[in-house]
Amino acid sequence: MKQSIQFYQKSKKLLLALLAVIITAITSAQPLFENPVIETKKIDLAESFNKIEVRGDAIIILTNNLTNSVVLRGDISDLEQATARVRKGKLIINATEKSNTKFIIYLPAGNINSLATSGKTEIHSSGTIKVSNLEILLYGSSRVSISHEGNLRITPGMGYEITDSRK
Repeated sequence: MKQSIQFYQKSKKLLLALLAVIITAITSAQPLFENPVIETKKIDLAESFNKIEVRGDAIIILTNNLTNSVVLRGDISDLEQATARVRKGKLIINATEKSNTKFIIYLPAGNINSLATSGKTEIHSSGTIKVSNLEILLYGSSRVSISHEGNLRITPGMGYEITDSRK
């Protein structure tokens, strides 16, 4: 009887030790499987602009805002790499460094007359946007789904074509 009790106590200790090792392994590996840290960054620009150029893969949301501010949303490391600057009335957003998260850019559409994209982009509208005369130039694989009022032209870059998936 003593031998079976000792064996039971040894196996109990071994089981507890094994369980502790498993819990430690799971806990230490957890950061590898967690979602990236998604942040939002608002950029208020002092200079006015009426043209926008977006470089890199991104989801672009056009809004009715009439401000000179841009909102970027994505992985914190993507936000640190992204740049936005105004040159001669054109806002240039460089979002070429990207992780596996979706990089989202909220842009004011009310005061712009040109949006050029290069890269794999999706362009959407936040509700129905009001534009007076907006041309969207696409250089890259892009998908556009916009509800708008006003004059809107979508032009493919050299070597690209537009396909309409509507039936």
